[in-house]
Order: sequence, then structure tokens, then C-alpha cells
Amino acid sequence: MRNSHFRQLTNSCWSLETTNKADGVFRFIDRMPWYYVCEYPDLSLLWMRRVFNWDVNQMPRENVTGVGGGQATSLSTLDDRTDRIIRMKNKLDFAIYRYAVDRFLNRTGPRNRSSGRRATITSKIRA
Repeated sequence: MRNSHFRQLTNSCWSLETTNKADGVFRFIDRMPWYYVCEYPDLSLLWMRRVFNWDVNQMPRENVTGVGGGQATSLSTLDDRTDRIIRMKNKLDFAIYRYAVDRFLNRTGPRNRSSGRRATITSKIRA
């Protein structure tokens, strides 16, 4: 489905039209006190604890692809044509994802941003 996350955040889930502007979605993301970034599970959890003042040691895992016999699709198995089509049809989703992750990293301040999931969390989280 084209730009499904963008359309979800603009309350236009049922139409493939994208009449809303990305700036509105960026402002919506800016107002979110917290969100989860799957490439940074530990940092997301630390940020959640800080924002909501919750004493939680782990994030529950629900509906995880690849667990229980499901097959996860690897990006490395996609051919170039399929990858181009996905990117072309989801430009707005990729834009808001980059914006949200950049905002997340700026808010949380990890010292090792390039290694994603494997990042060692050494910095304190800013509110």
C-alpha cells in the first residue's frame, strides 16, 4: 500500500490520495512525547522510561515477524526493480521515517548512532 504510515498520520487511511503536506505530519511527530524506533530498542525503552517515569526493564514483544514459523523478508533478497518500486510508491513514508528517527536521535543523544540495534547505550536521555 502506498505511503500507508503517512496516510495513517494524516487521518486519510482509506484513500490513496495524499493531499496533506509532510510539514503537518512532521509537526504531529514533534508533538508526540514518545515513540518506538525498532532499530534502537534499548534506547527507545530508556526514552520511554524517562518520558513517562515508568520503571520498566523491557519492552513486550507482540506479533514479531519471524517468530513461530513466520518468514521475515530480508531487504537483501529484494531485486533492484522491486526495491525501486517500493521506494517510489512510499516516498512520504520514507521521509517521515527519516524525520522521526533523526528527531529521536537528537532527543536521546546516543553517542554511537551508526550501528543502530547494536549500539551501546552510553548516554543519558534528555527529557
